[in-house]
Amino acid sequence: MEQVKDIIDSVIGNLAKQGSHSLDMVENIWHQTTDAKIQQHTKIGGLKDQKLIIYVDSSPWLYQLNFKKNRILKNMQEYNPEIQGIIFKLGKVL
Repeated sequence: MEQVKDIIDSVIGNLAKQGSHSLDMVENIWHQTTDAKIQQHTKIGGLKDQKLIIYVDSSPWLYQLNFKKNRILKNMQEYNPEIQGIIFKLGKVL
């Protein structure tokens, strides 16, 4: 009989693998649907409730990307219709 600890470790490991896989997929879509200049000023923060969180390095870029949000979202949904929105936030981009 399996120990509870082993079962929990297995479940958490599987969830972590699924999360990193979907984040890798979203990063690939982001790179396919945005140009290099946008990519230099942004970093993917993750997915929450089918919304993509993107960190932006400055207020001017935040404004510009919010202005282009609908077009970017539409392009991303061609690759993955499950993405329902994009949230841009000021943050560190490394």
